[in-house]
Amino acid sequence: MNNKFVLNWWPVYLEPILDSDEKICVGICYQNHENEFFYKNSLRKDLAELIFDDRKVAVGNLSRHACEYAVRLLKGGGEVGGLEIASGVYLGNRRLIEGYDLGEMHSRALKKVSFFSYIEFYSKESTPSEPRKEFANFVQDQLIKRQSRLAGFFNRQLRVSGAVKNFDFADDSGGLAVNFFVFQKNSRIYKAEVSCLDLSMVKSQFEQVSLVVMIDKGYRSKSKRLRSYKEVEGVANHLDISFKIVDSSKDAADYLQERVA
Repeated sequence: MNNKFVLNWWPVYLEPILDSDEKICVGICYQNHENEFFYKNSLRKDLAELIFDDRKVAVGNLSRHACEYAVRLLKGGGEVGGLEIASGVYLGNRRLIEGYDLGEMHSRALKKVSFFSYIEFYSKESTPSEPRKEFANFVQDQLIKRQSRLAGFFNRQLRVSGAVKNFDFADDSGGLAVNFFVFQKNSRIYKAEVSCLDLSMVKSQFEQVSLVVMIDKGYRSKSKRLRSYKEVEGVANHLDISFKIVDSSKDAADYLQERVA
């Protein structure tokens, strides 16, 4: 036990494509009990070569400079964490780890930060302990308050091309099928794109298929960024799927009420 070390550590993330909201852990900064700061790389060369191909050297250099810059900031004192410290460079929040040698501590820290880990850097101070309700649940609650029969049309399973798929809402008459999605602050958009594709598979069975989206006020979409709701809207239009943006679950409930007899 006399050889045990205690280190503070901060993950360093790169955003290889600016405004993509995809963050890659490229290193970990450490602070030992003597208040010394240093870093170790976590970007594996084989993965860098596989993913970045001819850019692997540039990304490797960038990750090293990002870690060096993060260490300089940490040495300067003050609270640094959960922030974009440079364009496309993020420093995660400080954490604590113990171990018998640096290699062991580094491997334990790496287990806590996935290579393609997305970090909610701007999360609220407190997170509710109960399971998070989906957007569809809030819309259903609105319909329950209205004593609408549509409240029973949620979480429907439909057989499409021989496979059973789940949908947030589908009426009994085959007039409308809906999936709901919330674009949250700094969220990934893949789920919405997949929802578009899933919804397109039931187009022949339903008169109208919709993707209903509520955009969080904190969502930091930029006009030229990829994978924004604008891109998903384009996919929906191409698939002839209705793409509806609402401001609240009440508006989403109104949307259903207006389109289902």
